[in-house]
Amino acid sequence: MKTRVWFCAFLWCAPWATAAETLPVTLEEACSLAYQTHPQIKAARLQVEALDEDYNKALSGFRPSVKVFGDKGYVDEKIDKRFGDDGNQDQVDARNSYTLGVIHEQPLYRGGKTMAEMDVAMAQIAVGREDLRYQTQEVLLGTIKAYVGVVVEQDIVTYQRDYQKTLEDNITITEARFQAGELTMTDVSLAKSRWARARTELRQSERTLAARRADFMAMVGMLPGSLQGLSKSPKTPETLAAATDRALGKNPLLRAAYHTIEAKDADVDRISSGYRPELSIQSQIYRQEDPSFDDQRREGAETKVVLKIPLYDGGMVSSWTRQAKKERQRAAYEKDGVYRDVIRDVTLAWSDLQTATSDLETTQLEVTSAQKAAEGMREELDMGFRSTLDFLDAEQDLMGAQRRLITTKGRKRIAEYTLLAAMGELNIEKISKKTKKYNPKDHFERVKGAYYGWWQE
Repeated sequence: MKTRVWFCAFLWCAPWATAAETLPVTLEEACSLAYQTHPQIKAARLQVEALDEDYNKALSGFRPSVKVFGDKGYVDEKIDKRFGDDGNQDQVDARNSYTLGVIHEQPLYRGGKTMAEMDVAMAQIAVGREDLRYQTQEVLLGTIKAYVGVVVEQDIVTYQRDYQKTLEDNITITEARFQAGELTMTDVSLAKSRWARARTELRQSERTLAARRADFMAMVGMLPGSLQGLSKSPKTPETLAAATDRALGKNPLLRAAYHTIEAKDADVDRISSGYRPELSIQSQIYRQEDPSFDDQRREGAETKVVLKIPLYDGGMVSSWTRQAKKERQRAAYEKDGVYRDVIRDVTLAWSDLQTATSDLETTQLEVTSAQKAAEGMREELDMGFRSTLDFLDAEQDLMGAQRRLITTKGRKRIAEYTLLAAMGELNIEKISKKTKKYNPKDHFERVKGAYYGWWQE
């Protein structure tokens, strides 16, 4: 009892408890809560926001830098003049010295390095955003699977309880007919055997339901309420070709692979800038005082144009350039691999959906036929045309058909959303239009071009 009270208190005080006033009971509510609170999504969002700062770091290559420099020292010196004109008299010299100044440097041309760094940053930001889309899809799909899993197991447990109640009633009827001499002890034993098996299967289903509820808790952060069942099916493409075309344009992994190639191309340009000259303006204001030079004090200001032309660096830039080009080629091959994986995933998801759709039609027919057969068996058993075993077999067939129908409905719903995820179209808008969408561009626009202020976030 104490454990239950502690667990309820934990759920009440947990940080995600404030994200929803009530336990999630619909697929929309479950996905909305996971979208807002799941640690995997939050971490991916922070990763994108961290990448936004790469643009500012690259942009700083256009801006000036200002530095203050200075030093201060104290010298206590004793000079031995025994060999000088003053005989053996010693001279003690104690003095202070200092230097203070300001240096300003304004880059004029860096060989194209700044523009290349900005291109690299933007490409990497694009990769991060696609990774965020992928992580979000994974969480939403996991939440959908957890929700469907709970709904399916709840329905199975309900049907198995009804089945067990039917077998209990059958035991009562069978024993009464045995007392009347219409049936044998074998019929009673068969009825009790099927009831015992049904009870064991019910306990196993209840255990599976508890596991599915735990999966739901892991994805959403809260235990499910009284779930309202499966929602309306999402709209999916009518042909495999249409699904594949949309996947090749929207799949986040494939789009990230293309942006990675863009980043590698820009990185080659960045490294190649080491072959080009650099031009900048440097200004300096300084003040210096040193008693060592007859108590001299120097003050001054200077401005100069600095030109740096690389002639030979030992082959360093050449090595980096060759390495960057190899990395670019590797990214291109990896993109080709992702391209094939996307086509495979869409094809498998499409096949699973078609199979589930076909299975749903046949299992619905199976349930309808099994219901009629069970009803007929009951009537024929009462008239003595059928044995108890025939009736028990018919009831078991009906229970199996109902269980397969429930499972197939869940398979079809998961296959629909899995296809959307493979296409890159599984997002919170398709599930819950009321949930506020996170837009990574908002943070980028807020921090883009910030000149200073680490405290701004």
